Amino acid sequence: MAYQPPELETTIRELNDAQMAVLGRIGDNDLVDAERLQQELDVKMGAAELRWKVDPMILSLAGYHRKNAYMINTGRNTARDSFRKIRCWRKGGAVSSKPY
Repeated sequence: MAYQPPELETTIRELNDAQMAVLGRIGDNDLVDAERLQQELDVKMGAAELRWKVDPMILSLAGYHRKNAYMINTGRNTARDSFRKIRCWRKGGAVSSKPY
């Protein structure tokens, strides 16, 4: 591994720890807290990307940051759609048994 200034090493460690916290909330299906942590991380991740534009670890963390945002959004939409189907079923509405 190439030399990294101490500030960069600290930033990488902090970003990674924060992303692991977001993933933990996603894994617990706590999307509200995951989204809150993700939004807090947005500012730090953006600053790191501006400062270390070509650092491979920062770029990798930036990719994971975007993936986590996608997972939160997809989870929220999936939960919303599932709730709609259950509500429709309970009211006696027609819910298609087709997977598509």
